[in-house]
Amino acid sequence: MSRKTITSCDCLVVGAGASGLAAAFAAAKSGLRTVVLERNEKAAKKLLATGAGRCNYSNVGAEGFGALIEAMREYFGIEPAFEEGRVYPRS
Repeated sequence: MSRKTITSCDCLVVGAGASGLAAAFAAAKSGLRTVVLERNEKAAKKLLATGAGRCNYSNVGAEGFGALIEAMREYFGIEPAFEEGRVYPRS
């Protein structure tokens, strides 16, 4: 487990689940010095379990669906795979 001493930041996000990581990403993208705190040993641990272990990260037709797909492509290089109304990483 990595522990660092943070002396200052512009944005503090508590929880590295899907929503917390999305909030942290948006804050960092806007130029804020962002810190994410997570009590589990790994960030996004629960996300890994979604979609029967295949990391379902959205549902087709969900609000903001198109923006999420584009952000995942542009910033993380993750191409989507669509299956039965769900979105998984292609890899």
